[in-house]
Amino acid sequence: MNVNKLARLNCLFEKAVANNAKLIEQHELHALYEEFINQDRETKPSSVIAFSRNNAHQDNLPLKNNNNS
Repeated sequence: MNVNKLARLNCLFEKAVANNAKLIEQHELHALYEEFINQDRETKPSSVIAFSRNNAHQDNLPLKNNNNS
């Protein structure tokens, strides 16, 4: 998102908080906010790695001693 859009987003947000935003400005604020939130979601691949809880737990179990001594 470019600097001009961020400045406009900030201005509209401040107007909305003060209850001074017109309906068209509220719609513009919503659109700019959605763009701001989603700007990196579409271009960056996810770096989240999912692990099975059961497998992770088994790796941390102590080894059983079968010597009974």
